[in-house]
Amino acid sequence: MDDIKDEIAELKRHIALVSPMVERDLAAINESTPRPVKMIAEFNAATLADKKARLQELLDAEREHELEVHLTGPNIAVGSAPQL
Repeated sequence: MDDIKDEIAELKRHIALVSPMVERDLAAINESTPRPVKMIAEFNAATLADKKARLQELLDAEREHELEVHLTGPNIAVGSAPQL
């Protein structure tokens, strides 16, 4: 479980660092942009999309073992219980 949490943290960090660069590079593409520069920007965008998809897979897998219980009444708080 710690491996998944470590990978999630690493993906979040990488996505946060790389996203602004990828968005800037894609926004700068126009008709006069050289083909190799366009290809690099598109490759970086595809790689970022893959990392975002992997992050979503891990987040979904992490939630797979969660149990939601909805209780109503006075003095009931919202929270989650750890996996045993």
